Amino acid sequence: MRIIKQTQSMLTRDGVRLDADIYRPEETGEFPVLLMRQPYGRAIASTVVYAHPTWYAQQGYIVVIQDVRGRGTSEGEFKLFLKEIADGEDSINWVANLPGSSGKVGMYGFSYQGMTQLYAASTCPTALKTICPAMIGYDLYADWAYEGGAFCLQANLGWAIQLAAETARIKGDETPYQALYKASRNIPLFDQIPAVPEILKLLAPDSFYHDWIEENQPSDYWKNLSPNLDNVDLPILHIGGWFDTYLRGTLN
Repeated sequence: MRIIKQTQSMLTRDGVRLDADIYRPEETGEFPVLLMRQPYGRAIASTVVYAHPTWYAQQGYIVVIQDVRGRGTSEGEFKLFLKEIADGEDSINWVANLPGSSGKVGMYGFSYQGMTQLYAASTCPTALKTICPAMIGYDLYADWAYEGGAFCLQANLGWAIQLAAETARIKGDETPYQALYKASRNIPLFDQIPAVPEILKLLAPDSFYHDWIEENQPSDYWKNLSPNLDNVDLPILHIGGWFDTYLRGTLN
């Protein structure tokens, strides 16, 4: 089966362009859609843990790998999780109406790509038929940022530096990018105050990390940021691992 790859864009409800790679079977007919929304550059397509999108397309799916707002080549400003509810709903409605789509959409992916599934599902889009979130925390306070009230320093700091480095790269800020990239390979745990490293204060003052360490108790901040699945009625495949940082979220 020959696979066709295209790059296409959509506009969110507030007019921001989001870019995606679309893989589709060459055969004619209607196919269900697999959607992944992620912040690390869509060319990666999470192939570190998943098959390449061409494999899923060979199984009879249209596969859409989309850069979330402010990442990859998509427009807009990246703010951790803040726009994923509306953008996720808009993206599902867009892919459901692509040429050759059967109108049925499933989502897959791990880590941030798993969270985008939960945020999108919370709006209960008609076209969304299933999701498959892997290696994520559901309650961002208790399952992700803190464990038993203790700040998950290494995981949170490493991820914050990684995302800050990618932001600097996208903006073309070469010197901050190189410094942050180097720090991402050797987490700066030896600052005078390890939990408040100078590199993030200087080079990423708008990082989510600063809020996460200040909001050290359960609060409305965490409640509003976490996905709300109370009204979601979908078949969901939850994937975790015994040594995964976010296993307690999957089990809970």
